[in-house]
Amino acid sequence: MEVKTIDGFQGCEKRVILVSCVRCNSQGDLGFLADYRRLNVALTRAQYGLVVVGNRETLEKNPLWQGWLKFVDDHDLQVQRTRSANSIATELQGTVALSCATSSVGAASSSARLEGIEAVRWDEVAFKQDIWPLRAYAYCGEDVHLLSGFLELTPLQGIDPEAVKLNLRVLRFLRLCDYSVEDICTILAHASAYFLDAWEQCGNRMEAGEVGNVLACLLFVAHCYAQDETCPLSVWHKHLFRKYCPLKVLNSAVMRLMEIRGYLLRISDSDLSRRMCHLHSSIRRFGSIDPAALGRLGSEGSLPTPRNLGNGYGDKT
Repeated sequence: MEVKTIDGFQGCEKRVILVSCVRCNSQGDLGFLADYRRLNVALTRAQYGLVVVGNRETLEKNPLWQGWLKFVDDHDLQVQRTRSANSIATELQGTVALSCATSSVGAASSSARLEGIEAVRWDEVAFKQDIWPLRAYAYCGEDVHLLSGFLELTPLQGIDPEAVKLNLRVLRFLRLCDYSVEDICTILAHASAYFLDAWEQCGNRMEAGEVGNVLACLLFVAHCYAQDETCPLSVWHKHLFRKYCPLKVLNSAVMRLMEIRGYLLRISDSDLSRRMCHLHSSIRRFGSIDPAALGRLGSEGSLPTPRNLGNGYGDKT
Protein backbone atom coordinates (compact mmCIF):
# COMPACT_ATOMS: atom_id res chain seq x y z
CA MET A 1 0.00 0.00 0.00
CA GLU A 2 1.27 3.48 -0.85
CA VAL A 3 0.49 6.80 0.82
CA LYS A 4 0.76 9.89 -1.37
CA THR A 5 -0.42 13.46 -1.57
CA ILE A 6 -2.78 14.24 -4.43
CA ASP A 7 -0.07 16.32 -6.09
CA GLY A 8 2.28 13.34 -5.99
CA PHE A 9 -0.29 11.05 -7.59
CA GLN A 10 -0.70 12.75 -10.96
CA GLY A 11 -0.30 10.40 -13.90
CA CYS A 12 -0.83 7.27 -11.78
CA GLU A 13 -3.67 4.81 -11.30
CA LYS A 14 -4.40 2.22 -8.62
CA ARG A 15 -7.01 -0.51 -8.36
CA VAL A 16 -8.53 0.89 -5.14
CA ILE A 17 -7.98 4.39 -3.78
CA LEU A 18 -8.98 5.93 -0.44
CA VAL A 19 -9.04 9.74 -0.50
CA SER A 20 -8.89 11.50 2.86
CA CYS A 21 -10.50 14.97 2.81
CA VAL A 22 -9.28 16.17 6.18
CA ARG A 23 -10.83 19.65 6.13
CA CYS A 24 -13.58 20.37 8.65
CA ASN A 25 -14.52 23.94 9.57
CA SER A 26 -17.51 26.25 9.76
CA GLN A 27 -16.07 28.60 7.10
CA GLY A 28 -16.12 25.93 4.41
CA ASP A 29 -12.42 26.48 3.70
CA LEU A 30 -11.11 23.51 1.70
CA GLY A 31 -7.62 24.85 1.10
CA PHE A 32 -5.80 22.91 -1.61
CA LEU A 33 -8.83 20.63 -2.06
CA ALA A 34 -10.70 23.52 -3.70
CA ASP A 35 -8.47 23.35 -6.80
CA TYR A 36 -10.34 21.68 -9.68
CA ARG A 37 -7.13 20.05 -10.90
CA ARG A 38 -6.62 18.29 -7.58
CA LEU A 39 -10.28 17.26 -7.52
CA ASN A 40 -9.86 15.80 -11.00
CA VAL A 41 -6.80 13.79 -9.94
CA ALA A 42 -8.44 12.62 -6.71
CA LEU A 43 -11.59 11.33 -8.38
CA THR A 44 -10.28 9.82 -11.63
CA ARG A 45 -7.37 7.56 -10.67
CA ALA A 46 -9.20 4.54 -9.20
CA GLN A 47 -9.63 1.60 -11.57
CA TYR A 48 -12.11 -0.46 -9.53
CA GLY A 49 -13.03 1.29 -6.29
CA LEU A 50 -12.91 4.80 -4.80
CA VAL A 51 -13.58 5.62 -1.14
CA VAL A 52 -13.76 9.27 -0.08
CA VAL A 53 -13.70 10.09 3.63
CA GLY A 54 -14.50 13.65 4.64
CA ASN A 55 -16.87 16.13 6.25
CA ARG A 56 -19.81 16.48 3.89
CA GLU A 57 -21.04 19.78 5.34
CA THR A 58 -17.65 21.36 4.73
CA LEU A 59 -17.27 19.89 1.24
CA GLU A 60 -20.73 21.06 0.18
CA LYS A 61 -19.72 24.68 0.71
CA ASN A 62 -17.47 24.41 -2.33
CA PRO A 63 -19.27 24.47 -5.72
CA LEU A 64 -16.95 21.87 -7.27
CA TRP A 65 -17.36 19.34 -4.48
CA GLN A 66 -21.04 20.18 -4.21
CA GLY A 67 -21.48 19.15 -7.84
CA TRP A 68 -19.65 15.88 -7.29
CA LEU A 69 -21.65 15.07 -4.15
CA LYS A 70 -24.86 15.69 -6.12
CA PHE A 71 -23.62 13.21 -8.73
CA VAL A 72 -22.96 10.68 -5.96
CA ASP A 73 -26.48 11.13 -4.59
CA ASP A 74 -28.14 11.03 -8.02
CA HIS A 75 -26.43 7.74 -8.85
CA ASP A 76 -26.91 6.21 -5.41
CA LEU A 77 -23.16 5.81 -4.94
CA GLN A 78 -22.90 6.93 -1.33
CA VAL A 79 -22.25 4.04 1.02
CA GLN A 80 -22.70 5.50 4.47
CA ARG A 81 -23.08 8.77 6.31
CA THR A 82 -21.54 8.91 9.76
CA ARG A 83 -21.26 11.53 12.44
CA SER A 84 -17.93 10.67 14.01
CA ALA A 85 -14.65 8.93 13.41
CA ASN A 86 -15.57 6.38 16.08
CA SER A 87 -18.68 5.36 14.17
CA ILE A 88 -16.62 4.94 10.98
CA ALA A 89 -14.24 2.60 12.80
CA THR A 90 -17.17 0.62 14.19
CA GLU A 91 -18.76 0.22 10.77
CA LEU A 92 -15.56 -0.80 9.03
CA GLN A 93 -14.76 -3.36 11.74
CA GLY A 94 -11.12 -3.52 10.89
CA THR A 95 -7.95 -1.60 10.28
CA VAL A 96 -5.52 -1.18 7.43
CA ALA A 97 -1.88 -0.59 8.21
CA LEU A 98 -0.53 2.40 6.30
CA SER A 99 3.14 3.06 5.81
CA CYS A 100 4.99 5.89 4.14
CA ALA A 101 8.45 4.84 3.03
CA THR A 102 11.27 7.29 3.72
CA SER A 103 14.43 5.25 3.37
CA SER A 104 13.55 2.00 1.61
CA VAL A 105 15.26 1.96 -1.77
CA GLY A 106 12.58 -0.25 -3.30
CA ALA A 107 9.67 1.85 -2.07
CA ALA A 108 11.42 5.07 -2.98
CA SER A 109 12.11 3.73 -6.46
CA SER A 110 8.46 2.75 -6.88
CA SER A 111 7.38 6.22 -5.86
CA ALA A 112 9.87 7.87 -8.21
CA ARG A 113 8.84 5.55 -11.04
CA LEU A 114 5.26 6.72 -10.81
CA GLU A 115 5.94 10.42 -10.92
CA GLY A 116 3.28 12.36 -12.74
CA ILE A 117 3.36 13.67 -16.27
CA GLU A 118 4.50 17.02 -14.89
CA ALA A 119 7.81 15.30 -14.05
CA VAL A 120 8.61 14.82 -17.74
CA ARG A 121 11.57 16.84 -18.96
CA TRP A 122 10.24 17.63 -22.38
CA ASP A 123 13.50 19.19 -23.54
CA GLU A 124 15.03 15.70 -23.22
CA VAL A 125 12.26 13.97 -25.20
CA ALA A 126 13.40 13.57 -28.81
CA PHE A 127 9.87 12.76 -30.01
CA LYS A 128 8.30 15.60 -28.02
CA GLN A 129 6.29 16.93 -30.99
CA ASP A 130 4.64 13.52 -31.45
CA ILE A 131 4.11 12.51 -27.81
CA TRP A 132 3.12 15.85 -26.25
CA PRO A 133 -0.44 15.94 -27.70
CA LEU A 134 -1.05 12.37 -26.45
CA ARG A 135 0.65 12.72 -23.05
CA ALA A 136 -2.63 12.04 -21.23
CA TYR A 137 -2.42 8.40 -22.38
CA ALA A 138 0.85 7.84 -20.51
CA TYR A 139 0.57 5.75 -17.35
CA CYS A 140 3.31 7.85 -15.74
CA GLY A 141 5.97 10.37 -16.66
CA GLU A 142 8.60 7.68 -16.98
CA ASP A 143 6.67 6.06 -19.85
CA VAL A 144 7.00 9.23 -21.95
CA HIS A 145 10.79 8.98 -21.70
CA LEU A 146 10.70 5.22 -22.30
CA LEU A 147 8.60 5.56 -25.45
CA SER A 148 10.81 8.31 -26.84
CA GLY A 149 13.93 6.29 -26.04
CA PHE A 150 12.37 3.26 -27.73
CA LEU A 151 11.55 5.23 -30.88
CA GLU A 152 15.07 6.68 -30.98
CA LEU A 153 16.34 3.11 -31.42
CA THR A 154 14.35 2.80 -34.67
CA PRO A 155 14.84 4.51 -38.06
CA LEU A 156 11.67 6.57 -37.51
CA GLN A 157 11.87 10.36 -37.71
CA GLY A 158 8.28 10.88 -36.60
CA ILE A 159 5.27 8.81 -35.61
CA ASP A 160 1.51 8.95 -36.16
CA PRO A 161 -0.71 10.08 -33.23
CA GLU A 162 -2.62 6.78 -33.21
CA ALA A 163 0.70 4.95 -33.04
CA VAL A 164 1.76 7.03 -30.04
CA LYS A 165 -1.54 6.33 -28.31
CA LEU A 166 -1.35 2.58 -28.94
CA ASN A 167 2.22 2.19 -27.75
CA LEU A 168 1.64 4.27 -24.61
CA ARG A 169 -1.24 1.91 -23.92
CA VAL A 170 1.10 -1.05 -24.43
CA LEU A 171 3.48 0.36 -21.80
CA ARG A 172 0.56 0.90 -19.45
CA PHE A 173 -0.60 -2.67 -20.11
CA LEU A 174 2.85 -4.06 -19.26
CA ARG A 175 2.94 -2.10 -16.01
CA LEU A 176 -0.51 -3.28 -15.01
CA CYS A 177 0.68 -6.83 -15.69
CA ASP A 178 3.34 -6.16 -13.01
CA TYR A 179 6.38 -6.28 -15.27
CA SER A 180 9.29 -4.41 -13.70
CA VAL A 181 10.92 -1.44 -15.39
CA GLU A 182 13.95 -3.63 -16.09
CA ASP A 183 11.68 -6.18 -17.78
CA ILE A 184 10.00 -3.47 -19.85
CA CYS A 185 13.38 -2.11 -20.97
CA THR A 186 14.41 -5.60 -22.05
CA ILE A 187 11.20 -5.96 -24.06
CA LEU A 188 11.67 -2.55 -25.69
CA ALA A 189 15.30 -3.30 -26.52
CA HIS A 190 14.43 -6.53 -28.34
CA ALA A 191 11.41 -5.04 -30.14
CA SER A 192 13.46 -2.09 -31.41
CA ALA A 193 15.97 -4.53 -32.92
CA TYR A 194 13.22 -6.60 -34.52
CA PHE A 195 11.71 -3.46 -36.07
CA LEU A 196 14.86 -2.83 -38.12
CA ASP A 197 14.19 -5.94 -40.20
CA ALA A 198 10.49 -5.16 -40.63
CA TRP A 199 11.32 -1.61 -41.68
CA GLU A 200 13.99 -2.69 -44.13
CA GLN A 201 11.65 -5.13 -45.84
CA CYS A 202 8.31 -3.31 -45.61
CA GLY A 203 9.02 0.26 -44.51
CA ASN A 204 8.36 1.87 -47.88
CA ARG A 205 4.94 0.19 -47.99
CA MET A 206 3.86 0.94 -44.42
CA GLU A 207 1.19 3.55 -43.86
CA ALA A 208 1.71 5.93 -40.95
CA GLY A 209 -0.90 4.24 -38.77
CA GLU A 210 0.42 0.79 -39.57
CA VAL A 211 3.80 1.58 -38.02
CA GLY A 212 2.24 1.74 -34.56
CA ASN A 213 0.55 -1.63 -35.02
CA VAL A 214 3.82 -3.20 -36.14
CA LEU A 215 5.69 -1.77 -33.13
CA ALA A 216 2.99 -3.02 -30.75
CA CYS A 217 3.01 -6.49 -32.34
CA LEU A 218 6.77 -6.65 -32.01
CA LEU A 219 6.47 -5.71 -28.34
CA PHE A 220 4.23 -8.75 -27.94
CA VAL A 221 6.79 -10.95 -29.70
CA ALA A 222 9.64 -9.50 -27.61
CA HIS A 223 7.78 -10.05 -24.34
CA CYS A 224 7.14 -13.70 -25.31
CA TYR A 225 10.86 -14.21 -25.90
CA ALA A 226 12.28 -12.15 -23.04
CA GLN A 227 9.90 -13.11 -20.22
CA ASP A 228 9.24 -16.44 -18.53
CA GLU A 229 5.67 -15.44 -17.64
CA THR A 230 3.78 -13.99 -20.60
CA CYS A 231 0.29 -12.81 -21.48
CA PRO A 232 -1.48 -14.73 -24.28
CA LEU A 233 -2.07 -12.97 -27.57
CA SER A 234 -5.82 -13.15 -26.88
CA VAL A 235 -5.32 -10.94 -23.81
CA TRP A 236 -3.27 -8.43 -25.80
CA HIS A 237 -5.98 -8.43 -28.45
CA LYS A 238 -8.75 -7.87 -25.91
CA HIS A 239 -7.08 -4.89 -24.26
CA LEU A 240 -5.08 -3.33 -27.09
CA PHE A 241 -6.01 -4.51 -30.58
CA ARG A 242 -9.72 -5.28 -30.44
CA LYS A 243 -10.64 -2.10 -32.31
CA TYR A 244 -7.95 -2.58 -34.94
CA CYS A 245 -8.43 -6.13 -36.20
CA PRO A 246 -9.83 -9.60 -35.38
CA LEU A 247 -7.67 -11.95 -33.32
CA LYS A 248 -7.06 -14.19 -36.35
CA VAL A 249 -5.63 -11.27 -38.34
CA LEU A 250 -3.47 -10.22 -35.39
CA ASN A 251 -2.11 -13.75 -35.07
CA SER A 252 -1.23 -13.77 -38.78
CA ALA A 253 0.52 -10.41 -38.44
CA VAL A 254 2.61 -11.71 -35.54
CA MET A 255 3.61 -14.80 -37.49
CA ARG A 256 4.53 -12.69 -40.52
CA LEU A 257 6.78 -10.44 -38.42
CA MET A 258 8.48 -13.50 -36.98
CA GLU A 259 8.95 -14.89 -40.48
CA ILE A 260 10.72 -11.66 -41.45
CA ARG A 261 13.12 -12.29 -38.55
CA GLY A 262 13.67 -15.84 -39.75
CA TYR A 263 12.11 -16.96 -36.45
CA LEU A 264 15.34 -15.96 -34.70
CA LEU A 265 14.53 -13.68 -31.78
CA ARG A 266 17.82 -13.59 -29.92
CA ILE A 267 19.94 -10.49 -30.50
CA SER A 268 23.67 -10.21 -29.85
CA ASP A 269 24.93 -9.33 -26.39
CA SER A 270 26.58 -6.15 -27.68
CA ASP A 271 23.41 -4.99 -29.45
CA LEU A 272 21.27 -5.74 -26.40
CA SER A 273 23.74 -3.91 -24.16
CA ARG A 274 23.75 -0.82 -26.38
CA ARG A 275 19.97 -0.66 -26.54
CA MET A 276 19.54 -1.27 -22.82
CA CYS A 277 22.09 1.46 -22.03
CA HIS A 278 20.13 3.91 -24.16
CA LEU A 279 16.81 3.05 -22.49
CA HIS A 280 18.33 3.15 -19.01
CA SER A 281 19.87 6.56 -19.63
CA SER A 282 16.51 7.93 -20.76
CA ILE A 283 14.93 7.13 -17.38
CA ARG A 284 17.96 7.21 -15.06
CA ARG A 285 16.69 10.18 -13.03
CA PHE A 286 13.48 8.36 -12.06
CA GLY A 287 15.51 5.98 -9.89
CA SER A 288 13.52 2.92 -10.94
CA ILE A 289 16.51 0.93 -12.24
CA ASP A 290 18.71 -0.82 -9.68
CA PRO A 291 22.01 1.13 -9.58
CA ALA A 292 23.85 -2.20 -9.35
CA ALA A 293 22.37 -3.23 -12.71
CA LEU A 294 23.50 0.05 -14.23
CA GLY A 295 26.99 -0.54 -12.87
CA ARG A 296 27.15 -4.03 -14.31
CA LEU A 297 25.95 -2.78 -17.66
CA GLY A 298 28.57 -0.06 -17.79
CA SER A 299 31.49 -2.16 -16.59
CA GLU A 300 30.84 -5.44 -18.35
CA GLY A 301 29.34 -4.07 -21.54
CA SER A 302 26.56 -6.63 -21.60
CA LEU A 303 23.61 -7.97 -19.67
CA PRO A 304 22.48 -11.57 -19.26
CA THR A 305 20.37 -12.54 -22.26
CA PRO A 306 16.78 -13.75 -21.74
CA ARG A 307 16.10 -17.44 -21.30
CA ASN A 308 15.87 -19.23 -24.64
CA LEU A 309 12.30 -20.44 -25.04
CA GLY A 310 13.16 -23.23 -27.46
CA ASN A 311 11.16 -22.19 -30.51
CA GLY A 312 11.92 -18.52 -29.84
CA TYR A 313 8.37 -17.30 -29.56
CA GLY A 314 6.79 -19.15 -26.66
CA ASP A 315 3.42 -20.88 -26.71
CA LYS A 316 1.21 -17.83 -26.65
CA THR A 317 0.42 -17.26 -30.30
